[in-house]
Formats: sequence, C-alpha cells, structure tokens
Amino acid sequence: RRGVLFGLAILFLIASIGPLQASLVSGNLEVFSGGTLLGYVSNTYDGQNSFTYTTTLSDALLVEFDASASNFSIMMQDPPGSPFNTYFGAVGGAYGDQLGAGQSGYTYLSGSSLTAAGATPSSLATNDIQPLGYSGPSETTIWTRVGDMLSANWVNADGTVAPNQV
Repeated sequence: RRGVLFGLAILFLIASIGPLQASLVSGNLEVFSGGTLLGYVSNTYDGQNSFTYTTTLSDALLVEFDASASNFSIMMQDPPGSPFNTYFGAVGGAYGDQLGAGQSGYTYLSGSSLTAAGATPSSLATNDIQPLGYSGPSETTIWTRVGDMLSANWVNADGTVAPNQV
C-alpha cells in the first residue's frame, strides 16, 4: 500500500498511514525534531507510563483513526497499558495543564479512556499514568487534520483551546 503522511504538531510527529477503509486510516507515528526523523512512537512506555520513541519500526505503536471527522480520537491497535485505555491521548502535567502563551503547563502522551470532543480535561477519564499514583486529567478527542498534518488541540479547564505548541 502507498502511505500518506500526517504530522502531529504537538511533538513533530508524522504518521505513515495506509488506507484501511474509506475514512479509517491506520499506521505508525513517526517522530521528528525539526526536519530530522528520530524514529517512531514506541509501543511500550517509559518509566512514567508515557510514550517515547524507538528507532525500530517493528517496535512502533500501531494506531487507527477516522480521517473524515473534524475532531477525532486516535485508537491504539496494540496499547502498551491497560486494555481499557485504548486511546492515544494527553494527560495533564503535574505542574499544570493550562496551556497557552505565558503558561507553564504541559501534557504527557499516554493511553487514556475516551473523552468527548471539545471537553475540558477530565479527571474522571482513566489513563495509564494513574497506576503510578498520578491522577492528572485526560483528553483524547483532541486531534484534527489539516491537509496531511495532524494537530493536537488541548482544551484548557476554562474552555479555551490551547494553540498547538511544540
């Protein structure tokens, strides 16, 4: 199959994706720094149960999403954590999850349960970092596609949408 490229602006990620059905696409996420390929989002977690990257394609996370949706979640086909947290999502950082100019918030990328599009961060959503004693809020339906680029759009607790930050 011929691959199509999608970028995740939040981490300079690009997905090598081949068509699965008319609107579903699946593939692996490539990690870039600037224009340099570093590797692929790993199918295992680091010590904080968050994603890092691998240089080996066979160790890359396999994902699927609906390319026709305006805001969508990304489902992991081979999740590294709990089988109930199958969505590739963002988990608010311990030092704040308010993102935007002048803010010091950040998020981890980890497995999470599904959250609604446009919803503020949910502490009720389970995520794969929680077993380590951290209960940061999660969001999963944060992804959009513009052309061949994927972007993450974190919704702050006050309802404002954070501009993509790298």
